[in-house]
Amino acid sequence: MRAEHKPFPTVARPTANPADAAADTATEGALVVRAHTWADVWVNGKRRGTAPLRLTLPAGRYVVRLTNDLHDETMTVQVGATEAVIEKSW
Repeated sequence: MRAEHKPFPTVARPTANPADAAADTATEGALVVRAHTWADVWVNGKRRGTAPLRLTLPAGRYVVRLTNDLHDETMTVQVGATEAVIEKSW
């Protein structure tokens, strides 16, 4: 008697989260910086203003530096379909 070959069952792939898909295709987004009491905001080495600040930027990854008389902090943020928000209470 010959064994019958059965194909492996297929497993449905998870569908992409619509928000993730939107972030991948976004062409611009918002970077919002809030700091108490204040902070100078640098994006990719260029001073962009003083927080509180809202910038519209092309989608992508940015190096953001926040400085004031007592603090100097650098971070990387992803700007895309959703608003990137940085909040500091120094």
